[in-house]
Amino acid sequence: MTVTASSLCRESRFDGCAAWLRHLAMVLLAAVIAFATFLAERHWGFGLADESYLWYGTQRLLQGEVPVRDFMSYDLGRYALAGAWMWLEGDSGILALRDLLGLVTVVGVVLASMLVVRAKRLDGESAWRIVPVALLFALWMAPRYKVFDLTASIVLVAGISWMLARPNRARFFGLGLLIGLLAVLGRNHGVYAVMATGLACAWLIRHGELPCWWRAFGSLLAGLALGYAPVWVGMLLIHGFVAAMWQSVLLMFYQGATNLPLPVPWPWKSLSASHPDIGTLIAGCFFVGLLMFDVTGVLLLSLRKRSAWMSPVFIAAVCTSIPYTHYAFSRANISHLSHGVMPMLIGLLAACNGIQSQTARRYFLPPLLLALSMPTALRLHPRYDALQYGDHWRRVSIGADALMLSPQEASSVDLIEHLRSTNHAQGPVFFAPLWPGAYSLYEQRSPVWEILPLVMRPIALQEEEIARLRAARISMAVILDTSIDGRDVLRYRNNHSLIFDYLSRCLTLRPPSLESPLVLVFDGPLHCN
Repeated sequence: MTVTASSLCRESRFDGCAAWLRHLAMVLLAAVIAFATFLAERHWGFGLADESYLWYGTQRLLQGEVPVRDFMSYDLGRYALAGAWMWLEGDSGILALRDLLGLVTVVGVVLASMLVVRAKRLDGESAWRIVPVALLFALWMAPRYKVFDLTASIVLVAGISWMLARPNRARFFGLGLLIGLLAVLGRNHGVYAVMATGLACAWLIRHGELPCWWRAFGSLLAGLALGYAPVWVGMLLIHGFVAAMWQSVLLMFYQGATNLPLPVPWPWKSLSASHPDIGTLIAGCFFVGLLMFDVTGVLLLSLRKRSAWMSPVFIAAVCTSIPYTHYAFSRANISHLSHGVMPMLIGLLAACNGIQSQTARRYFLPPLLLALSMPTALRLHPRYDALQYGDHWRRVSIGADALMLSPQEASSVDLIEHLRSTNHAQGPVFFAPLWPGAYSLYEQRSPVWEILPLVMRPIALQEEEIARLRAARISMAVILDTSIDGRDVLRYRNNHSLIFDYLSRCLTLRPPSLESPLVLVFDGPLHCN
């Protein structure tokens, strides 16, 4: 039988169409899995601290205030996205914000899953192979208020792998543009992206794949400058924004760290405990795994000869994992671990069996990682907690939205609403240190700049905050007198002693409540200058 050129062409077109449909099916499956996990938790849980830190800031942006300048915040990017989304929805409630976070979750899970598909040579296989991979990434895509950061690490892996696949000037410019945009989202992501790109460029130079490196770097810098343009424009047009950005950097140096450190839960510590906790034990193993992945990855990349299974995705994952490991260890808990885990998981799945002959292992690894992750990562999901203690969760109104809250969350919201009914003075209420969400519940502006005051601040900043409190003529101050991370030095009365003394002198302290002994309530009006 003679095979004609036209039949070969038709067969080629059919194969290409089948591959395209298979990829589309994988994208849809990953998106459905990510959306289902978001939908299952959309109405569950509520954080008066971290989640409300983003919610309050977005609400104030919609009221014309500027993040960093007018209130303590993340960088501009996520507030701009969240504000635009809420404006389009015509709703500034917590569920409107969560809808955007759900969309970002879907993007992150789909992108991470397709990176693995690209690296693992799943092109000719069933679309259902994506299911355990997508479930794994959806499991670690938490806590929800950090999905911008989690997706940023995934996007960086994608950007660097795209550049490594064809390292020309155009792609360096595109990568620089991406780095600039990530820096708009968060300066820490910009720093991590520069570090990861530097490692990738070092690998290219070592293997002779970047002969005109100075031209590539010029394109990279040009793209970076363009990507960071929203911040440049803000510095030029927004009065006081440059000074506020500079002050935020100085405060970080004053603190001496990028985060509040926690001891690393090394697995041997859990094993030596009288009652070992399986979730903490596995979390410790993941911290060890991060270090092992980074060290092994660097050793492999330092080899002169490139192995056949070392795809651009694997190389990019190693380069990205190294700086994000710093983030995981900067505050060694599960929520920060998830940031470092994402690049590592992509790298492991990309490298697990790039060699075609070992198909069994590459099918086995995603379900294994999923099973190992569940005891630890499920703790980041409020619905998991509700399944364990569901009888005690109850429906509570948060603004116009109804959420299912844990007993602790519900009692805090009830207390905040009760305090509003007992406040008979005129003026805003001041909350510290853990309840920025109370301002959103009261639909009021914070009378101070520092809406989440967790660390020691210089005397000059405390004096500025006192001046703001005096100018706002607060009617009440609510201080949660608890030690952060069990460290008494981080109790508000100790790390903001000047402000606490001012409140003690100038307002009237209520007798402590038997139901909430750690909540100190100071009634106004102010009776001193």
